[in-house]
Amino acid sequence: MPAWIRLSAILISATLVFLAAQHAGDRDRGPGPSSEAKDLPAPILDPAARAAGADENWWQAASAEIVRSEYHASANAEGLQAPNRAHNLRMYFDKEGIAVVPRAGEAAAAWRFAWTTSRFGRPGVLRAVAAAKPEANGSRVTYRRAELDEWYENSARGLEQGFTVHAAPPGEGPLTIAGRIAGALRAELSADGGAVDLFAGHGEQVLRYAELHVWDAHGDEVPARLHLDGTELAILVEDGGAAYPLTVDPLLSTQVWGARGHQAGAYFGSSVATAGDVNGDGFSDVIVGAAGYDNGEIDEGRAFVYHGSGSGLATKPAPPPGCRSSASPQDAAAAGQSGRPGGGAIARSAESCIIAHARPSVEGKQLSIPRQPKRRILT
Repeated sequence: MPAWIRLSAILISATLVFLAAQHAGDRDRGPGPSSEAKDLPAPILDPAARAAGADENWWQAASAEIVRSEYHASANAEGLQAPNRAHNLRMYFDKEGIAVVPRAGEAAAAWRFAWTTSRFGRPGVLRAVAAAKPEANGSRVTYRRAELDEWYENSARGLEQGFTVHAAPPGEGPLTIAGRIAGALRAELSADGGAVDLFAGHGEQVLRYAELHVWDAHGDEVPARLHLDGTELAILVEDGGAAYPLTVDPLLSTQVWGARGHQAGAYFGSSVATAGDVNGDGFSDVIVGAAGYDNGEIDEGRAFVYHGSGSGLATKPAPPPGCRSSASPQDAAAAGQSGRPGGGAIARSAESCIIAHARPSVEGKQLSIPRQPKRRILT
């Protein structure tokens, strides 16, 4: 058998093994980060395969290419689409714009986000942006227009959105690229104009539009910020003195669930554990301890409960907000270590919140916080 045929057969076999492992991972693991090539066991290469040019370095390179190809856009019955296992997202592209939904798991039908680039120019002279047909090339999808190209790069970082603005539009004021957002998610702009967080119905943050960078033809950074007005999200670029073309580059991604304490020195997050299914909705909840929380007594401590749902954890603690707790951080951790599915739960009276062991939550609805690269659980 010719060497090139043997080498091709090895690659095809390796590909099938890899895809089978990925498929099994979907069944067993659900949404989560994409497998990395370095985590895959190297195959046993016989002398004939090595003679054909296959070695461990080749295997790693071939495996890495398979991993990258997972983010490629392709057509299915619903149109042009691209999955993103690392962020549990699936994107759809049509001439009107993009739609983003959860890829798999309990959240698969829980929410939808859509973006349509609608206006371009400067304040007072904004022009409507024409629809364009998306063109796919591997993991990149591009909408080509006369005044600007709009492109999307799908990777383990998330869905990178980009605009290449070919020439400065007429008028005064900042360069403006505006889009309509839809899908019933609640959008909140950060105080510094650097990020927009998108929340589902139960208050859980499901997407983040951030990491905005703009640079000119010389590679110099150009100041830019986000502006939110109802359902219109605009990118404002202070392009005075910049050399065109400009590249405008934000990122749409998920993040690990996060919650923030609002009392200095309370040690919010000193312990975190599953609280079981506190409100009986079939989804596990989380308890967060704040060992130094003051509420009538110095350092009396407090336990905060965050309810789970089909699309993730809420970002605001469950009521009552004035509930006091004498629970220690160790108690909070112990609530998730009862040795039974569902861990512990919270019982409360008018005076206190008590952590107690609880019945198991519904099977298959246990707490799962997906791991994401370079993200923190608590901020």
